Order: sequence, then C-alpha cells, then structure tokens
Amino acid sequence: MQIFDFLAQEHVSICVNIQSKTQLLEHLSTQMASFSGLNEFDLFNEFTAREELNSTGLGYGMALPHIRLADLTAPIGAFFLLKSPIEFDSIDQKTVDLVFALAVPESETCQHLKIISKIAELFSQACFRDNIRNCIDNQSIFNLLQLEMRRI
Repeated sequence: MQIFDFLAQEHVSICVNIQSKTQLLEHLSTQMASFSGLNEFDLFNEFTAREELNSTGLGYGMALPHIRLADLTAPIGAFFLLKSPIEFDSIDQKTVDLVFALAVPESETCQHLKIISKIAELFSQACFRDNIRNCIDNQSIFNLLQLEMRRI
C-alpha cells in the first residue's frame, strides 16, 4: 500500500490557528471525520487515549498520531503543516510543526506497522522535513509527499 492510497489531496493542509496538542487532536479528529464518515468525538477520544499511553511525537518537529479502529475498513490519513510549532511531549522535547495522522482498521496490525514505519523513515530525513516546511500551499505539500513516498 502506498501513501496516496489513503491520503488524498484534501487531507493535506497548512494550519494556522493550532495552539496546543489538544486543539490539534480536536482539529485532526474533525478533519478525519469529515472525509471518513466516522464520529469526530470517537476519533478524538481514541487519539487522546493513544497519546496518554505515550507521545507520538517522534522528534525533529514531527508527530505521528495513530490509532486502530474497529469501524474502519481502510486506512485514512491526514497531514498538517502547522504555521506555529506546538508543545507535543516529543521524545526530543522539541516543538512540533509536522503532523501525519493515521487511522487503520483494528484488524490490520501488520499493515499499520508498515505504514508507520514508512512515514517515520521518510520524516527522519532532514532534507525532506526542510522541503515540506518550505512548501507554500497544500498542493505542493501533497505533491512532495506523493513523490517521496513512492521512493521508499
């Protein structure tokens, strides 16, 4: 499975008014509910519960909130470039401005791990992170994500 199988162009955005981790989880839950048909409150509760286990802040300004859901039949994703970095309890204690959110069917444990691994591998590259941060609109971010995910 490739990233473009579950991340459509309308799932990518530059977010201006995100001030906190909670506000980010609310925003991504609302966005993911709008294109998946899932309940935004259920999504928010799942993302919040996952973050309470341990932070999905990977370091280098990147977070990868991810959940598994019984009601989901196929993976869905969303990507946000935050205009102002936020505290996220990341492993390196740095703020986060790159957020890739992922929800996968509960039964797809192996697929879930493969997708997370590919995303983490991509965002571990400083050059890629810099290129994303230099994007000026949603389309350019989406194009870059598509291009780079095909390479790994």
